[in-house]
Amino acid sequence: MSTNEFLHASVRDANAPDELRALADTFVNWIQRPTVVHDDDAVCRELPAFVADSPRMLAEDQIEAYRVQYLDRLAGALEDDFRALARRLGSAQWRALVTDFLAAHPPPDWNLYTLGAGLPAFLATQTEDAVTRDLARLEWAFCDAFGDADATPLTAAALAAVDPEALGELVLAVQPALRLVELDFPLCELRIALRDDTEAPKIPESKKTYVVVARDHQRGLEYMYVTAAAYFTLTRLRRGEPLGAALEGAAEDAGATEDEMLGALGTWFQNWTAWGWLVTGD
Repeated sequence: MSTNEFLHASVRDANAPDELRALADTFVNWIQRPTVVHDDDAVCRELPAFVADSPRMLAEDQIEAYRVQYLDRLAGALEDDFRALARRLGSAQWRALVTDFLAAHPPPDWNLYTLGAGLPAFLATQTEDAVTRDLARLEWAFCDAFGDADATPLTAAALAAVDPEALGELVLAVQPALRLVELDFPLCELRIALRDDTEAPKIPESKKTYVVVARDHQRGLEYMYVTAAAYFTLTRLRRGEPLGAALEGAAEDAGATEDEMLGALGTWFQNWTAWGWLVTGD
């Protein structure tokens, strides 16, 4: 359901006339525009046909009040999801970013959970600061992992029962809620400090970093730094590659030897099944 459809769904359900549905569409367009109503010539030209001045407020002021409330509501939802990013940018820069983002990407539907999905990519077009860009992607990984589906974890016993000769062709599924993030800075601790509004640690030195964000058994969110080999193995398993091909490709991606991959595999399997990262694929 689009934003327009959502806002006038009750109108349509009530079999209202086309004129009322057209007004709902027009109203949505007005409140989604980034410009103050008094300065928006297009809106000011349209208003007299739909909205009259009241004893207390001009028509422009009435619509402006709705426009500001709409923007404030969405900005608040985005700040909840990207609190560390908002604090890093500061209130003025954050507000400008949100305003520009919402103007370029109006909400596609009523679901605030997905509102910020496009923000990291949009931010990447607005700044060259690598820390800020990484922080936005890390923030969204936590948001995205929080609401995704669960699947039945694969047990260590079920994995151990697989014929060793068949392991190379084994296709392992990865937990849907698990998120894999490749960063240029190790920012998880900085993110926590910024979100908790404590004294932020010093910005770390640039270092290729691989993070897994996952839900724990109590449905809380946790993160873990992993090796490049583990990251690329999980990435390839998520694509549906058989285990043998995933290990071979991940070794090339990470610059690891075959012996290093095989030496780590047993520990990976033990940990990944214990943590619920691998699932049955049902």
